[in-house]
Amino acid sequence: MNHSDGAQSPPYFSMYPLPYWPTSSQLLLMMNFQNPLMSPIHNLGSPILTSHLSFTQPTMNCDIKYEQNSQNKETTLSKQPEKYTSQIQIIAEQLDDMNYDEITLENLEQLIHLLFAESPKLKKIQQQLKEKKCLKVVKILETLAKKIRTQSKSREELIKFCLRKAFREIFHKIQAKSTKTKLNLKAASKIFQQSYQAEKMKSIQLPFRKNSRNKTMNNHFLHELFQSKQFQDQYKTFLEKLDTIIENDRNKKIKAIAEKSREFIQSNRKSYTFKRLPWSIKNIEKLKETANEMLNYCDDQKFI
Repeated sequence: MNHSDGAQSPPYFSMYPLPYWPTSSQLLLMMNFQNPLMSPIHNLGSPILTSHLSFTQPTMNCDIKYEQNSQNKETTLSKQPEKYTSQIQIIAEQLDDMNYDEITLENLEQLIHLLFAESPKLKKIQQQLKEKKCLKVVKILETLAKKIRTQSKSREELIKFCLRKAFREIFHKIQAKSTKTKLNLKAASKIFQQSYQAEKMKSIQLPFRKNSRNKTMNNHFLHELFQSKQFQDQYKTFLEKLDTIIENDRNKKIKAIAEKSREFIQSNRKSYTFKRLPWSIKNIEKLKETANEMLNYCDDQKFI
């Protein structure tokens, strides 16, 4: 609407002049404009009315999410046994004095330990190795790192590891209790089976044997095994030692890798291959969870 000279100009809305005289209904909408509940109807079609709209973003959710992620990360790190964490810190300090011109077998073990522990210090050491032209050592670490990233263990592999280690612990205890004759693992295994049969009044065929029908893990076998109160107690004792068992297994495999790496460095070979790797931290956490979940087989009605 055009206004002649001297005519009253349209009013202001907040600090902005309106281009037209609003109707009473439009004026009512403007008065409610600051009310967030009225936002769905604040479309009057005027760029002036909508130009200074500001909707507060819900930043609280982002902060909470970030805080939760940080807490989850700290929880994951804190799951590592204190002894292992201390061991890695000591190794990292020892590597400060490493002679890059003459890397020893012990140095290789230490570097591989840092790699599997996902130590942030390793990145700096790898850069120094490249600067010092220790190219074979760099190749070893990069090859191992690639394998770690792609390492994945199935649930069956996790259960198989637990049972193998649990049975070995049980058989070793049976061997230690035998004072009259020295038992081998096969004889200790038979004593375990006889003990199970006496308790449950039925036989059980252990897995991982050439003549065993239990070649793979299945719920029926695990359920039968965990119905033995004797085995439950033995398995709980195994769980108490699980961190130590994992550590010993890791140390043994890292030592073997270091020895093979040393041979590769001293040889003229250009390719580097290996077979048995320690488990990554991610897979170790999955292993621990699975090991504890297996106690659910103790419940006569519960299968996992």
